Amino acid sequence: MAATIQVRRQTGSTPTNNDITSINTRLSSSDNHYTTETSNPIPIPAAGTNYSFWCVTQLYCSATPTGTIDNIKWYTDGTKSYGTGVEMKVATANVYDQATGTTGTTGDQLTVANYGNGSTDLDGAPVDAFSKTSAAPLSVTGTISNPSTGNFGDLVVYQAEVINTASAGTSATETLTWQYDET
Repeated sequence: MAATIQVRRQTGSTPTNNDITSINTRLSSSDNHYTTETSNPIPIPAAGTNYSFWCVTQLYCSATPTGTIDNIKWYTDGTKSYGTGVEMKVATANVYDQATGTTGTTGDQLTVANYGNGSTDLDGAPVDAFSKTSAAPLSVTGTISNPSTGNFGDLVVYQAEVINTASAGTSATETLTWQYDET
């Protein structure tokens, strides 16, 4: 029988795991999992850049695979639907680090120096998320095999960046895809 896999967003210091497999999760200027509410939007700055709090996601297996799940990939459709003045960066991480910043204003920028131990917890510098497509996906290290369940694979961490040319209002939705092999 095939494994049961969820995509989970992790927030808070413990962290709390929220199943976001088939729902929206909003990027905002707080470390909360929002679905439809518009609390803590990312303000458009007069100059410079404001950031969402980074969003930490990971795969979770609730029903054990028959064999092994591996070859994990993450990607976007390659189209920036957020509009002018809004970008999104992504990286993988080998540990969870709670997002930080000033709630209601801006998150701290996602960089190797700002994440985790400031050295090796983020697997490399964040890149343009929209450069990661089905033809050139982000490779995510990790595997899970029978009879295991639980969180598995590296975390995928992403963040919105907003500059002064952004338009006010709710941005369009983006579809982020996880892919894996199960043998």
